[in-house]
Amino acid sequence: MLIHKIFNKENIKYLIIFAVILLFASYLGGVLDLDVVWNYGFSYAISRGEVPYRDFNMVVTPLYSFIMAIPFLLFGHNLIVYLIANSLVFTLLIYLLFKLYHDKTWYIVFLSLIFIYFLSRVFGYNLGILFCYFLLIYCEKENKSDYLIGFILGCALLTKQSVGLCLLLPNLFYLKKDIKKILKRIIGFLIPISILLIYLILTNSLYPFIDLCFLGMFDFAKDNGQIITLGFVISVVLLILNIIYICKNKKDITGYYCLAFFSIIVPLFDFFHVAIFLFALSTLLVNYVPLINKKILYISLISALLFTLFFACLDAFEWNINYPSGIHNFEYFPMNKYYEEQYKKISQFTHDKEKVVVLGNSAYIYKIAHEEDIDYFDLLNRGNYGYHGLEKLKKKYQILPNDTYFIIEKNPLVSKAKRNQFYKEFVYYVMDNSSFVKENTEYLIYQK
Repeated sequence: MLIHKIFNKENIKYLIIFAVILLFASYLGGVLDLDVVWNYGFSYAISRGEVPYRDFNMVVTPLYSFIMAIPFLLFGHNLIVYLIANSLVFTLLIYLLFKLYHDKTWYIVFLSLIFIYFLSRVFGYNLGILFCYFLLIYCEKENKSDYLIGFILGCALLTKQSVGLCLLLPNLFYLKKDIKKILKRIIGFLIPISILLIYLILTNSLYPFIDLCFLGMFDFAKDNGQIITLGFVISVVLLILNIIYICKNKKDITGYYCLAFFSIIVPLFDFFHVAIFLFALSTLLVNYVPLINKKILYISLISALLFTLFFACLDAFEWNINYPSGIHNFEYFPMNKYYEEQYKKISQFTHDKEKVVVLGNSAYIYKIAHEEDIDYFDLLNRGNYGYHGLEKLKKKYQILPNDTYFIIEKNPLVSKAKRNQFYKEFVYYVMDNSSFVKENTEYLIYQK
């Protein structure tokens, strides 16, 4: 029915079912994805008082990581806290869509359930920018205050700078019509930007922020750009659909916002980011579909649950899942046995060492499990260290104390995958400038 019936028992029941399915999917599959672990680690570090950019490297603006740090202060650092908080945000996003599209929102819900295993990876800043996008659409359609819209645009920029910058462009739509509208939005926009600027100055992190989030985009694009792939082809098709919508609805600013949101796919063009954009594009496409039949609704919800269970079982079989885990802050989470075994072996070796650096995909898991600070060596991806990042890493290596031990995971080092972002060049530099200690099947150990 219409908007005032969004709170009826039936819709609330479905929203709860959606939240449970989403949490269930992320619970079973999220930890296997390093993007989720890294986003979790950003908020973990902030909740411990670390300053992003100055104390550890991240290449996106920090608003969502700060928001997700709040539950850690209240309920502890366990990963399940992070997943529950993100599931609630996603469910709130669906509720916002109900206020916009009423019963047609179920088409969008079905789409999200179909891509549930992609969208469970969205937990982090990508969910934050998706929420900002839909909040902008809602404010535009409901003719909310221009100051508020400007404020949300500022928050979008502070959530993911590349997409946030592009979302500013549709506001040129009003430039010739109503200059006062633009000025009000600029004032609202400057409020969150000013707050971040003050924070960066007070914490001596302004230059690292500019370097990692803006200057480093040149290195990121160079290191992560893709040639023509299936994801690229699908992206082009979705882009054409977006442009067709704009041509047929030239006065609807939501089409232009969606076109700006296409920037979330660039430069990776992978299925994960394509699924996020398709989720945004679906809000334009629902205008051309009829209301959904209740029987289809029940069948779809049951199918989504079975779909999730099926892929959860596949993951458990393929990744050799162990539950419960013996790793602190991950103990209530299905853990890949590879990571658990790596963690135990590393811990056995490092228990009496003063300074240890883990170079590999287990670094964040090791640090969070030991309740230690995150630093620049823990997320060792090319394009994540600002402009000329390799030179910066070499300098950080040089100031490490003598007797620092380096535990180097072999798996990412020897991987031939095209999308392998692991900074092998720096690892080879460490190996060339340190003394070999020992080797086993999983890792190498060197000492400075």
